[in-house]
Amino acid sequence: MKEHTISKFQTETLKQVGWVTETIADLRDMEEYLIKIGMALGQPKRLRASGEVVQKLTPTLEHNAHPKSLSALHSLLSFPMHIDTAHWLSPCRYVILGCSKVGSGNRKTKLLDFRSLTISKDEKKLLYSTPFKVVNGRHSFYSNVLSHQRDFIRYDCGCMVPTSSSGFEVFEIFSEERWKNQIEEIEWQVGNVLIIDNWRVLHGRGVALKEDSDRLLHRVLVV
Repeated sequence: MKEHTISKFQTETLKQVGWVTETIADLRDMEEYLIKIGMALGQPKRLRASGEVVQKLTPTLEHNAHPKSLSALHSLLSFPMHIDTAHWLSPCRYVILGCSKVGSGNRKTKLLDFRSLTISKDEKKLLYSTPFKVVNGRHSFYSNVLSHQRDFIRYDCGCMVPTSSSGFEVFEIFSEERWKNQIEEIEWQVGNVLIIDNWRVLHGRGVALKEDSDRLLHRVLVV
């Protein structure tokens, strides 16, 4: 496998904006290409020990989805804003997505840079002080959204369970309605590749114009 390097432009854009896109011409190289990018950024890691380095993502009905996944919670609907692998003690550093099939529903991917949000002092205090139970089977643990001991944001209402009423106030802070004018949308085209700084940029799955089980994205998680 030939090495892949991230261009200076891509590196600077990822640093400044929190995400960057590019396009590849030959879909036969998609999975290998995503792994190369992952190796240039860090170390690609499997989501589950028994899984593949490159995961195939397609809208899935609840009864066919992994019981702990967002698909199990939301089926073919949109996904709320979140970071990937929030249930890991240290979430993955980057998420790389590649599109091989746009799908009939023409779903967009939503992006929200946490660093760009105007949050009050009281709200920020809640993010630092409100504990959640992060559900991960026998490896579950307690954590706050923000901590002075780490650089990343931890947020995923799919695996983070409030332990007090202030937890629901935190959910309100991340309401999509509140930030609708700051959410960026990626309109996928075949061959598009999206690199996300998962420590600062939340992402979500948009609504579909119609059922789109033919949509196919490939994902690589990088630590």
